[in-house]
Amino acid sequence: DVDGILIRRRIGKSKEIYYPYYSLLLDIPVDEANTNYVFSEEEWDNEIAYIRKYNGLACCGDVEELDNELIKAAAVKNGLQSYARSSFFEKEEYLGSIDVVNFTRKRDWTKEDRRTIQILTNVVSAYLFKMKAFEDARETVEHMTGYDAVTDLYKYDKFLVEAEKYLESAPHGQYAM
Repeated sequence: DVDGILIRRRIGKSKEIYYPYYSLLLDIPVDEANTNYVFSEEEWDNEIAYIRKYNGLACCGDVEELDNELIKAAAVKNGLQSYARSSFFEKEEYLGSIDVVNFTRKRDWTKEDRRTIQILTNVVSAYLFKMKAFEDARETVEHMTGYDAVTDLYKYDKFLVEAEKYLESAPHGQYAM
């Protein structure tokens, strides 16, 4: 009995997070959904410390009691009463989280709630890892088909496409030779 689920992903190796997927059972706008947030160095360190402090599963029954001011501010701004965040990692590197949220009530997260959230995180993160592997493989194939294996330079067709893109993006009158 939750009001919504948000999936949060890290963009590459940056300190930037976005919420590409979310599902809310209530008609409540969430400002952070479908937007990117870039953390400062200090904010990022605090965020990772917060995640590690709770071994990747942070449950908050009342957002007013949060000690992480950044998370508290975002939660209060969006009207959250309580949430649970289960993070996923690849080779000890933070990649994202699943946020299970309640807008309508504060709650105590039971052991069963936590177990269910961890199982959900395992399923979703496995899917996201497979998507990432597929994207990496696609980029590798694109790279291999567009470059000469010996010289590692663009093949003629790829060169023409890239040159056209570059020339179209250059300000008028400033073309590279």
